Amino acid sequence: MIEWRQGSAGGRPLELDVRGMRVRTEFGWERGDVINFIPAQQAGKVARVSGLADESGWCPVHAETFESRHSPNVHLLGDASLAGAMPKSRVLPPTAKQR
Repeated sequence: MIEWRQGSAGGRPLELDVRGMRVRTEFGWERGDVINFIPAQQAGKVARVSGLADESGWCPVHAETFESRHSPNVHLLGDASLAGAMPKSRVLPPTAKQR
């Protein structure tokens, strides 16, 4: 049986008991053979401490150029960038030709 406890819906981890294989959330104590904790996702620390990220934890960019909205002449590629409704996987622009 696999169960998922969303952090924003009361599943935020409060305490971990490694020896007892359990975690306490706002739901109470949960026991499991495998407990997979996935932390909140955000841009890497170097991007956050350098002032490239905003309060969301991601780095806003101009979608056309990927230039930082916070630091001119700095371009951010990859998952750290916040470029609108763009998937975080390999996607070619409409003008690119696949080989």
